[in-house]
Amino acid sequence: MAGPPSKTEQPTVDRLIDSMLQIVHTSGGASASVRAIARGAGVTEAVLYRYFPSKEAMFHEVWYRRLQPMVHAKVALLEQADLSPEQVLTDWVRLTFREYDADPAAFFFVFLSEDNGPWRRDDRLFRMQSDAFQNWITRDLSGALTGPISAAGMTRQIAAILLSVPRSIKAGRLEAPAINHLDSTIESIRRLLQLS
Repeated sequence: MAGPPSKTEQPTVDRLIDSMLQIVHTSGGASASVRAIARGAGVTEAVLYRYFPSKEAMFHEVWYRRLQPMVHAKVALLEQADLSPEQVLTDWVRLTFREYDADPAAFFFVFLSEDNGPWRRDDRLFRMQSDAFQNWITRDLSGALTGPISAAGMTRQIAAILLSVPRSIKAGRLEAPAINHLDSTIESIRRLLQLS
């Protein structure tokens, strides 16, 4: 977008974003055409182009805006020296599940969508989050890195455990909200890390 929308424009932008997220959430990224997004928002395609130069630009803008606050909150959490590893892990999972519960469609779009369009190739935020977590594991949990597994491998395994809850909720195998699965998720991660 050229700049932030005015107060009168914001409801239209929000409707466009909500329409796009719902389409991607229910039908996948390929179904989210400019026409379908505009129709879902109750506007014309020209209105979408007033705020976003292309569908890909819209996807990138939404992806970045939805991911950035959570990544920065997680990096700040890892920088707190006064928290125990258990508290860091609990708060990390809690942040993730709260983000999912607040907006499942946006969470799905950012973390679980299979679409690998050009708008998603700028993965600095993903790297920032995973690099910070790997550094934390190396710094604070070096005893958990036994055998051939690296901090990067441990990060991938923890991410798989963490994202299994939103995936299972979306698939109907678990009941929402995700925050209700906080304790069992933490326990799975603690077992993986062999924390007493």
